[in-house]
Amino acid sequence: MTATIVYFVPMEKLPNRVRAMRKQAGMTLVEVGEALGLTHTHISNIERGVRKLDLDTMEKLARVLRCSVADFLTEDHFPYRNSPLQQVVVDNMAQMDERDQQRIADITTTFVPEPRRDGTND
Repeated sequence: MTATIVYFVPMEKLPNRVRAMRKQAGMTLVEVGEALGLTHTHISNIERGVRKLDLDTMEKLARVLRCSVADFLTEDHFPYRNSPLQQVVVDNMAQMDERDQQRIADITTTFVPEPRRDGTND
């Protein structure tokens, strides 16, 4: 079993992480606000630390920005973060039943190169 070390962002830096994740997603304050049913001013206040971000809103925001709640709480170098495209796949698979998930997993293994005898994938 391997250990994963996670570096958490201090809570006072959380608003900046929200802004960074919004910009990474290529969304405006207005777009995020509309997706959440909030005003762009409300989102701006969250980003500036004027408004506190509760867990429920954080979860909704993560879905809109196609990231995870952990992305708001961990440093940029967090090595196991999904790319936006990978997150779409994960989100879609989460909505499937177990049999369909297994079928997708079986299909994707056909695209992964077999390791060579010397341990490389080239």
